[in-house]
Amino acid sequence: MRARLSWLALIPLFVLSGCGTVSDRSTANAPSLTLSLAESNLGEALAHYSQALISESTLGSFEESLRQTRLAAELDPSDLPLALKAAAGHLARKENAQAVKALERTLPFHPESPELGLLLGIAYQLTGAPEKATRLYRNAIRLRPGHPDGYRRLAALQLGEGRERDAIATLEAGLKAADDGTALIEFLENLGRIHIGNGEVKEALRCFEPVARKMPDDLAIQELLGRCYAEIGETGKALSTLTAVLKEQPRNANTALAIGEIYEAANDLPRAEEYYTRATRGDTPDASPYVRLCTLLLESDPARAAASAEEGVKLFPHDLSLRAVLGLIYVQQRRFEDAVAEYAAIEQDAAAGGATPKLRPAFYFWYGSACEQAGQFDRAERLLETCVQMDPTLNQALNYLAYMWAEKGVKLDRALNYVTQALQARPKDAAYLDTLGWIRFKQGNYEAALKDLRKASDLMPDDATVAEHVGDAWHALKDERKAVEYWKRGLRVEPANPSLRGKLHLPPPDSTQSKPSTAAPSTPLRASPPPAP
Repeated sequence: MRARLSWLALIPLFVLSGCGTVSDRSTANAPSLTLSLAESNLGEALAHYSQALISESTLGSFEESLRQTRLAAELDPSDLPLALKAAAGHLARKENAQAVKALERTLPFHPESPELGLLLGIAYQLTGAPEKATRLYRNAIRLRPGHPDGYRRLAALQLGEGRERDAIATLEAGLKAADDGTALIEFLENLGRIHIGNGEVKEALRCFEPVARKMPDDLAIQELLGRCYAEIGETGKALSTLTAVLKEQPRNANTALAIGEIYEAANDLPRAEEYYTRATRGDTPDASPYVRLCTLLLESDPARAAASAEEGVKLFPHDLSLRAVLGLIYVQQRRFEDAVAEYAAIEQDAAAGGATPKLRPAFYFWYGSACEQAGQFDRAERLLETCVQMDPTLNQALNYLAYMWAEKGVKLDRALNYVTQALQARPKDAAYLDTLGWIRFKQGNYEAALKDLRKASDLMPDDATVAEHVGDAWHALKDERKAVEYWKRGLRVEPANPSLRGKLHLPPPDSTQSKPSTAAPSTPLRASPPPAP
């Protein structure tokens, strides 16, 4: 079309230059110089179109070019390129009704032009005539079944009308018929990813499955498909799809990670560990495999969890999630000074990167608990208060602060307020009831304290700290027999507990025979802990 437009632009110049003069010919044999109306319009149309090209390419005037093109198209509606260019100009200026008129004038001359049909369909769609647009899009598909534009336009219209299943069916038909389905694949992929972003996994699958059938060797789409299957609980399809991808790409860390997540969700922890480990040995773009592996090993093998986290931190020193997990591992190993150092470094890195607000309340909870257990009371108090300010509903933090203050015998009124808030959310939480009773004990209200502490003991009978607290309350109420009974109960749980042995006037245990103490931290985390930082 571009070549035709180029030579058309030269015709008026030939006429103006007077080339091919026939002045020596006989006037009797000369053709009539009187032009018919059609011939006159054609000549004027060519002149306008020539001026349009000059205005657009030489003068850089879009407005003048559009005006000249429109005039040319009106004078010669049979010229398809002129009509298309004029209509495109109208659409660019959002003059949709004018675009419809321009194309409708040309349609009788070119009823089988798919280009005209598609552009007129767009104009109809923009002017609120979807039925007409649908008819033209379907006609364009009939005229050129191997071209993707008709399918794409029709699918977009159907999608806009809320008929997504029809749109996907149209795109599937296009994938089967089109010579090049790239645009249709992109349409489906983008629509699927929008659904993924909205958490609509089943809807996303309807988009990805046709693409996967069309492109079975595209491992990226196969991996995406496998992840969707896993998300909706179709474990068999997920594992089949993802293991096939991993067979072709054995160092694909993301695929190994996805398989590990499936096994972890199925509580097959050995297989999950196997694939998480494989992911850490693959071409991993980030620290995610290390985070998942270390979190999995946190309870079963803390030493290996620490080694894996330290290895990952060397590779990804600025990944705050992995470093937070490493801090949590140190807490679990009672390496409180190391945990404090790690959390402090995380806070510093986050501040340097302008990400301090992105640190979650749980981060400040674990940071504060590590400081408290490392003996840094004031720092712990500040961090835990930050946690509570960020999330006043984080009951674990409310209880932790309340117990800290009760242990120190300070801010008991605030402590009582905090633990009361926590108990409103979890009225039968033994750890919270123990904190409430201990605050009342520190306030000297021993009878009320005993009532709350016995409730906690009934709910958590094998906790040495609660048993000791009940014994202390009985001791304060001058009932030594009951006090000794509960202290001994606690000692059976923790035979090496120095506080209980002292109250029972027992010597320290033989270090060669006693088991390592399993005593809870000074501020117990017996309630369900918050999520990892």
